[in-house]
Amino acid sequence: MLYDNKEVLESLVNGDTYNYYDAVCADLEEMVQELLLDDSAALDGDIMEVVEDVQMMANNSDCVTGNASGSYFCNRWKAECALFGNFELISDALDYFGFDVNPFEKGQEWLDVTVRCYVVNQLTDELADIIYNTREKGGK
Repeated sequence: MLYDNKEVLESLVNGDTYNYYDAVCADLEEMVQELLLDDSAALDGDIMEVVEDVQMMANNSDCVTGNASGSYFCNRWKAECALFGNFELISDALDYFGFDVNPFEKGQEWLDVTVRCYVVNQLTDELADIIYNTREKGGK
Protein backbone atom coordinates (compact mmCIF):
# COMPACT_ATOMS: atom_id res chain seq x y z
CA MET A 1 0.00 0.00 0.00
CA LEU A 2 2.66 2.48 -1.03
CA TYR A 3 1.53 6.06 -1.28
CA ASP A 4 2.80 8.55 -3.80
CA ASN A 5 3.96 12.01 -2.71
CA LYS A 6 0.62 13.62 -3.57
CA GLU A 7 -1.36 11.15 -1.43
CA VAL A 8 1.01 11.55 1.53
CA LEU A 9 0.86 15.35 1.29
CA GLU A 10 -2.94 15.38 0.96
CA SER A 11 -3.33 13.16 4.02
CA LEU A 12 -1.11 15.50 6.05
CA VAL A 13 -2.98 18.60 4.87
CA ASN A 14 -6.29 16.91 5.75
CA GLY A 15 -4.98 16.06 9.20
CA ASP A 16 -5.24 12.33 8.56
CA THR A 17 -2.92 9.99 10.40
CA TYR A 18 -1.37 7.12 8.48
CA ASN A 19 -3.00 3.90 9.65
CA TYR A 20 -0.21 1.38 10.11
CA TYR A 21 -2.63 -1.41 11.01
CA ASP A 22 -4.64 -1.03 7.81
CA ALA A 23 -1.53 -0.67 5.64
CA VAL A 24 0.32 -3.63 7.14
CA CYS A 25 -2.82 -5.79 7.11
CA ALA A 26 -3.33 -5.06 3.39
CA ASP A 27 0.32 -5.90 2.68
CA LEU A 28 0.03 -9.13 4.69
CA GLU A 29 -3.06 -10.13 2.73
CA GLU A 30 -1.23 -9.55 -0.54
CA MET A 31 1.77 -11.50 0.73
CA VAL A 32 -0.40 -14.48 1.76
CA GLN A 33 -2.13 -14.52 -1.63
CA GLU A 34 1.25 -14.49 -3.40
CA LEU A 35 2.49 -17.31 -1.15
CA LEU A 36 -0.49 -19.41 -2.13
CA LEU A 37 0.15 -18.76 -5.82
CA ASP A 38 3.87 -19.54 -5.53
CA ASP A 39 3.50 -22.65 -3.37
CA SER A 40 0.05 -24.07 -2.72
CA ALA A 41 1.44 -26.04 0.25
CA ALA A 42 2.88 -22.91 1.90
CA LEU A 43 -0.30 -22.36 3.90
CA ASP A 44 -0.85 -26.00 4.88
CA GLY A 45 -0.57 -27.17 8.46
CA ASP A 46 -1.53 -25.83 11.86
CA ILE A 47 -2.90 -22.31 11.49
CA MET A 48 -0.82 -20.83 14.31
CA GLU A 49 2.38 -22.37 12.95
CA VAL A 50 1.59 -20.90 9.54
CA VAL A 51 0.88 -17.53 11.19
CA GLU A 52 4.29 -17.62 12.90
CA ASP A 53 6.00 -18.54 9.62
CA VAL A 54 4.23 -15.74 7.72
CA GLN A 55 5.03 -13.24 10.49
CA MET A 56 8.70 -14.20 10.30
CA MET A 57 8.67 -13.81 6.50
CA ALA A 58 6.84 -10.47 6.78
CA ASN A 59 9.28 -9.15 9.38
CA ASN A 60 12.12 -9.84 6.96
CA SER A 61 10.33 -8.55 3.87
CA ASP A 62 10.54 -5.24 2.08
CA CYS A 63 6.98 -5.52 0.78
CA VAL A 64 5.46 -5.58 4.29
CA THR A 65 7.93 -4.01 6.72
CA GLY A 66 10.89 -2.76 4.73
CA ASN A 67 13.17 -4.61 7.15
CA ALA A 68 15.25 -6.34 4.46
CA SER A 69 16.57 -3.05 3.06
CA GLY A 70 15.94 -0.85 6.07
CA SER A 71 13.16 1.14 4.44
CA TYR A 72 9.58 0.48 3.37
CA PHE A 73 9.06 3.68 1.40
CA CYS A 74 12.70 4.18 0.35
CA ASN A 75 12.02 7.82 1.11
CA ARG A 76 12.70 9.57 4.44
CA TRP A 77 10.01 12.17 3.87
CA LYS A 78 7.28 9.57 3.27
CA ALA A 79 8.41 7.64 6.34
CA GLU A 80 8.26 10.82 8.42
CA CYS A 81 4.77 11.60 7.12
CA ALA A 82 3.61 8.08 8.05
CA LEU A 83 5.03 8.49 11.55
CA PHE A 84 3.35 11.86 12.07
CA GLY A 85 0.58 11.48 14.64
CA ASN A 86 1.57 7.91 15.50
CA PHE A 87 3.74 8.78 18.49
CA GLU A 88 1.98 6.38 20.89
CA LEU A 89 2.45 3.56 18.39
CA ILE A 90 6.14 4.49 18.03
CA SER A 91 6.52 4.38 21.81
CA ASP A 92 4.75 1.01 21.99
CA ALA A 93 7.00 -0.41 19.26
CA LEU A 94 10.19 0.79 20.95
CA ASP A 95 9.01 -0.67 24.27
CA TYR A 96 7.95 -3.96 22.65
CA PHE A 97 11.39 -4.55 21.16
CA GLY A 98 13.18 -3.18 24.25
CA PHE A 99 14.91 -0.44 22.28
CA ASP A 100 16.41 2.26 24.45
CA VAL A 101 17.51 4.58 21.66
CA ASN A 102 17.24 8.15 20.58
CA PRO A 103 14.71 7.89 17.72
CA PHE A 104 16.02 11.13 16.20
CA GLU A 105 19.47 9.57 15.80
CA LYS A 106 18.05 6.40 14.22
CA GLY A 107 15.99 8.31 11.69
CA GLN A 108 12.55 8.20 10.15
CA GLU A 109 13.01 5.12 8.01
CA TRP A 110 14.34 3.04 10.90
CA LEU A 111 11.40 4.10 13.05
CA ASP A 112 8.91 3.36 10.28
CA VAL A 113 10.33 -0.15 9.81
CA THR A 114 10.32 -0.72 13.59
CA VAL A 115 6.65 0.27 13.81
CA ARG A 116 5.76 -1.99 10.87
CA CYS A 117 7.54 -4.97 12.46
CA TYR A 118 5.70 -4.27 15.72
CA VAL A 119 2.35 -4.10 13.94
CA VAL A 120 3.01 -7.40 12.12
CA ASN A 121 3.45 -9.04 15.51
CA GLN A 122 0.25 -7.43 16.84
CA LEU A 123 -1.89 -8.68 13.95
CA THR A 124 -1.82 -12.39 14.89
CA ASP A 125 -5.62 -12.82 14.92
CA GLU A 126 -6.10 -10.81 11.74
CA LEU A 127 -3.34 -12.78 10.01
CA ALA A 128 -4.96 -16.07 11.07
CA ASP A 129 -8.22 -14.84 9.50
CA ILE A 130 -6.42 -13.83 6.29
CA ILE A 131 -4.75 -17.24 6.03
CA TYR A 132 -8.00 -19.07 6.80
CA ASN A 133 -9.94 -17.05 4.21
CA THR A 134 -7.18 -17.47 1.62
CA ARG A 135 -7.20 -21.22 2.23
CA GLU A 136 -10.97 -21.28 1.75
CA LYS A 137 -10.78 -19.33 -1.52
CA GLY A 138 -7.94 -21.53 -2.70
CA GLY A 139 -9.91 -24.72 -2.02
CA LYS A 140 -7.87 -25.83 1.00
